[in-house]
Amino acid sequence: MSATQPRTATETETGPCRSTPNYDYDIVVIGAGIAGASLAHALLDATGSTPSLLLLEREAQPGLHSTGRSAAMFMASYGPPQARALTRASRAFYEQPPPGFTETPILSPRGALYPGWHGQEHLLDATEASLRATGTAIERLDAAATLRRVPALR
Repeated sequence: MSATQPRTATETETGPCRSTPNYDYDIVVIGAGIAGASLAHALLDATGSTPSLLLLEREAQPGLHSTGRSAAMFMASYGPPQARALTRASRAFYEQPPPGFTETPILSPRGALYPGWHGQEHLLDATEASLRATGTAIERLDAAATLRRVPALR
């Protein structure tokens, strides 16, 4: 089987894929999110040949969970410390992709709002300190300024 002739198995409504005939693969990658798909591509590129590769995904489509969420915003402050470090490490690529990679900018400025109620000031203080530690630009808003920007919060 070659990488250009993929075989598929269908998922049942009640569980995992039905038994399929046995095939031998040179490479098997589990998970078709951005990491798994990127790994599969890199492995194919690195071999210099055309190995058979199986890219498995449990969901109905690739990139359904965290990949889909992560693609919406570039936030160096999102996730645990390891994810934050990976995000910061990729910043230069997104800000200045290689020539010919794209005609349009990948990143554009966006805001995020972290609201809190009276009595939750200590949580907002901790969030602000955590975000500032990542180099994230922060603007602390009072209730009136927040409502001017997001009237639906009334």
